Amino acid sequence: MKSKKILSSALALVMSLSLAVPAFADSSSADPNTTEIDGTYQAVVIDVKVPSIGKAFINPYGLDISVPQDVSDDTNTNETVISGQQIVTAPMSIQNRTAMDLQVNATVTGAVTALSDANAIPMKLATATTKGSGTEGQDGYVAPATSKSAFVYLQAKSADDTTGGGAAIATECAAWAASGYSEATDVIVSTRATTKENLVVLRGADVNATTGAFNAYNAGSIALFRLTGDCVMSPSNAWTENDKFTATVAFTFIPAQITKYAVTVDNVGGTGTTTGVTATASVATAAEGDTVTITIAGVTAGETATIAVTDADSGNVTVTPNSFTATGGTTGTTATFTMPAKAVTVSVTVA
Repeated sequence: MKSKKILSSALALVMSLSLAVPAFADSSSADPNTTEIDGTYQAVVIDVKVPSIGKAFINPYGLDISVPQDVSDDTNTNETVISGQQIVTAPMSIQNRTAMDLQVNATVTGAVTALSDANAIPMKLATATTKGSGTEGQDGYVAPATSKSAFVYLQAKSADDTTGGGAAIATECAAWAASGYSEATDVIVSTRATTKENLVVLRGADVNATTGAFNAYNAGSIALFRLTGDCVMSPSNAWTENDKFTATVAFTFIPAQITKYAVTVDNVGGTGTTTGVTATASVATAAEGDTVTITIAGVTAGETATIAVTDADSGNVTVTPNSFTATGGTTGTTATFTMPAKAVTVSVTVA
């Protein structure tokens, strides 16, 4: 016990001496014991393509209506037929050309065009569906509107197509099924400005790692948006060509907080004669629902490579295709899987 006490005292002495040693800074400084750090704001460039104009139509009977594919592009004269919608919008998209994931916020303000005829009755922007709700004679019943009004709201969603081409986007918009208003996701167009945070998320694009130059869109780098809604089919005062409204949508973008999980490639090999087989993942991390591509190379003709993906809890993740046999002139292939909300490990066995 005595030897331990002596050792403890010696250590304490060494520590106290060490803490007492002064620090010496550059003597050229006005105060040799002071460090000055200058802080400067560094602007971050966010490259997002947003259409400057759009076009909507009031279509009370929900008839087939031809709308321009892109009213902001004078060279695109193609049209898309949209059916069954009372408020119809020409296809519009937001396209992220930077590497960062972006949260899209939107502030929407509506206005009804004033009529030159003082005796004419203008349309109104409704704040609830004009169709009414419930069953007549029962509690909670709301009768359909009869005044010349339209319930218009903004919707947005991630695009499935990643080409960014006008025709592809138009096709997706035309196939966008009519859906009712959702308070959780949509924004009502009214004369009072309404803001919706996290309207949609734009995933980062494929950019040059060195220069930051845009290469191509990834899945989710493009979002579609539209105005839709319902209106009174036969109001007490009939619709006229003078009934018009304007909706101004102001978008803002901030970095999105998306949880991503690790994609690890491990155990590449097998019992076959192949040597130098490699497998690479398209990304090192991915969010739930992302498509991850695995590229396998170096497989000798006649041998079969089997691809397996397991999550952090040893669960199997579906891979397409999960195997391939190399033929003459074929040295590799690609496989894809949908990222779960867990880290995954990829293995390739050659036999």
